Amino acid sequence: MSEREARVLSLQRLAGNAAVSRAIDEARHQHGPGCGHADTSVQRSADSELHEHGPGCGHGETTVQRRVSPGDAIASPGKPLPARIVERMEQEYPMKFGHVRLHDNPVAQRSAADHGALAYTTGSHIVSGRSSLDDETLYHEAGHVWQQAMGKVAGTDDGTGTKVSSPGDPFEVKATENGRRMARGESPDLALPGSAAGGGVQRAAVEAPAEHVQRAPGNAAPQATSQPQVGLPPDLNAALGREVPDYWNDLQWTDSGQGYHTAILPRGHRVWNAIEDYARLSQERAPVTAPKGEATRMAASQSRLADPTITGEQRASHTRRLQEGKPGGPPPPSSARMDIVEIVVCANPTLWQKYTTNRQMFHQSMVTHGKQGLEASGRDRSDRIPWATGSRPDLGGAASTSIQPGYQRPDQLPPSVPQGAGEAFFWHGTGTHIMDLIDKGGPAPERGSNKGTADKPRYGVLGQGTYVADNASKAQTYFACPQCEDPECVDATHPPRQLMLMRGLIGSPEFAHLGQNRRAEDHKTLKDGRTSLVSPGLKKNPVRLGATGTNEFLIKDKSLLYPEIRVHYRRAAP
Repeated sequence: MSEREARVLSLQRLAGNAAVSRAIDEARHQHGPGCGHADTSVQRSADSELHEHGPGCGHGETTVQRRVSPGDAIASPGKPLPARIVERMEQEYPMKFGHVRLHDNPVAQRSAADHGALAYTTGSHIVSGRSSLDDETLYHEAGHVWQQAMGKVAGTDDGTGTKVSSPGDPFEVKATENGRRMARGESPDLALPGSAAGGGVQRAAVEAPAEHVQRAPGNAAPQATSQPQVGLPPDLNAALGREVPDYWNDLQWTDSGQGYHTAILPRGHRVWNAIEDYARLSQERAPVTAPKGEATRMAASQSRLADPTITGEQRASHTRRLQEGKPGGPPPPSSARMDIVEIVVCANPTLWQKYTTNRQMFHQSMVTHGKQGLEASGRDRSDRIPWATGSRPDLGGAASTSIQPGYQRPDQLPPSVPQGAGEAFFWHGTGTHIMDLIDKGGPAPERGSNKGTADKPRYGVLGQGTYVADNASKAQTYFACPQCEDPECVDATHPPRQLMLMRGLIGSPEFAHLGQNRRAEDHKTLKDGRTSLVSPGLKKNPVRLGATGTNEFLIKDKSLLYPEIRVHYRRAAP
């Protein structure tokens, strides 16, 4: 990081936002005598204090109704802080941080952007404007959690009943210093500033301030925060190339800052309904109960119990899980109906163009010269797959693609290959931090069985290759509640779980050989001309000795999978 970048980032962390506090007040506060508005406090930059309201200042043009409030942001799905952050914070601060929730989904990102924030903290919730934050910022924001847990934060009345801090606010200065110290491996200074008044929101600002809420130091002119718009933004649309899913033009897109955009799929949208049907059919036609005392899951529980940072709730879940199969122990986890609470769509131009190029090449390979000229049957070896839900999982065509206007078409087209030839939507389960990496750079088949390091994280536990399924059932038995880590948790107050739904080109698959475990072949040893390996489930093929309980697919090339959708869900109560 350059000296200038470091200086800007430092200034960002010092800045604050009165609008955030006002939004929370509007959402939660009932005005009345003695309401205590004099005790409300927020932080903002010093330049904001120089502004005087008047005709033409632009404040009256702010469309508050369009903003995503902090209340909405903290009600959206959250997740625990990274384990390394929790471990350091609990080593240095005399409190637990396992309850703190980090919100970095599209709702949270829009809220942070709407309020000109890189991140802001309210109570035990950290709202991020990006899909990932550096450790120094996480330590900074977690420091605000500590400050607010210890008491009130300071501020100066701005004339409207809201107390506003300045960059010199002792709480902001302390959080900034401590965040920097902890990022260097040093211990923080736990001495709290002196007298304080009010409670509020503490935040770090983005470089581009929004709507006079705060300004960067110096003579830089304020820039308006871009509002999400319906339809693909022109620059994203151009980067995606020749062909895009039609439904992407129905959505509001937000730039993640990581090379891709995200959008929340509205409940009731045709694609939402198709995904719900897919999840329902998975449970109805291919329910799964894990093998009793399964080695992979037992090893995972033992590993978690060796982690000193886990919560008491998590420790109880894993201790109980190790009793599986013993007298008085729990039954093995099983799949259940999924209550979907949010669906997020990813538009990554680099990954999308690689995928569509491979799909086009596969479709072209199905056009042959016959007696009557060019012929294309659209049939391939994937037609032999006994699909778990009864038919190819293509979301009923709801996610079909179209060639964009402006792309030249030949005068005479050969017989067309059906768009769905060789393609389907597949479920994939892994940790949410790995999902973030997949959204950014795609799957990593070569990291499916490595031990996992900071620079080469482990993407899966089943072996080399990327494993996906044509049902959501088996993945449910592996991925537990993110708060208590119980695979059968139905507590509606706990954060939802996530599964990926990938658009995949199964192409011309190789089928698992009779009498052999299908993991004897991996993404490097498949025959030429084959793009994937299929292990038909025992329920479909009871005599196939190498089969697993349900259909599983190993994809040879990561560019044959596109990480299109993340499904946030809770396990339905019995």
